[in-house]
Amino acid sequence: MSSEECLGMFLWIVGGPQSVSQVENRFKRSTEVIHRKFNHVLECLNNMAVDTIKPKDPDFRDVHERLRDSRFSPHFDDCIGAIDGSHIPVVVPADEIVNHVGRHGYPTQNIMAVCDFDMRFTSVVVGWPGSAHDTRIFKDTLVKYAAKFPHPPTKGRYYLVDSGYPNCEGYLAPYKSTKYHVPEFIHGDPPQWDSHLRDKEFDRCDRDEYYMPGDLLPPPTGRVSNIVHGDDALMKVTRERIADGLLAATDGV
Repeated sequence: MSSEECLGMFLWIVGGPQSVSQVENRFKRSTEVIHRKFNHVLECLNNMAVDTIKPKDPDFRDVHERLRDSRFSPHFDDCIGAIDGSHIPVVVPADEIVNHVGRHGYPTQNIMAVCDFDMRFTSVVVGWPGSAHDTRIFKDTLVKYAAKFPHPPTKGRYYLVDSGYPNCEGYLAPYKSTKYHVPEFIHGDPPQWDSHLRDKEFDRCDRDEYYMPGDLLPPPTGRVSNIVHGDDALMKVTRERIADGLLAATDGV
């Protein structure tokens, strides 16, 4: 069986997905051959991951071209990528189902992936059951794979992460209890968050999405002086700086 046929059979199986009986009918191979060759190709792909799933530039010396757009620069010049989790449906033995059933109600693996702004995966952590929280996977990864994980190279550089991850140095999380996704605004309650706007202006912002208060520019000292120092103090400062910059830019439009 040629390597081309093995790879074609593998891609056909995972791309469908196709059952073993369908593969037997299509490729005219026995079940034993199908399983053996499938596992062989899978093993080869796993070995190739070391050379393909990694940053193009481990030092992240340049600001990515996409971030040079006026919509993002200079606010996200120090951003080097994004981290998020994804639940992949799996079939597991009966005694493992409870561990793998999370908030989705069916067995999954919780995969943590890191990608750059070319939509390339630069790190992937697999194997965690669906019941594991994103923060647990994140913290374990930073310790267990400390030598392999593409950490932010210098102080001030950071990844964007969602609210399931901690807001700590090198990893910028969004504001808690704040709506960001369009479906949340369409189907959920009106957004609520801490604001320095006066109540009447805040209410008007709720009624008119295009309204922007005239005195919204941040004070000369900024709002970061009131931040409580701690493990995430630097990222709180970064988050406030980005928010203030975006608001100021919007006010100038």
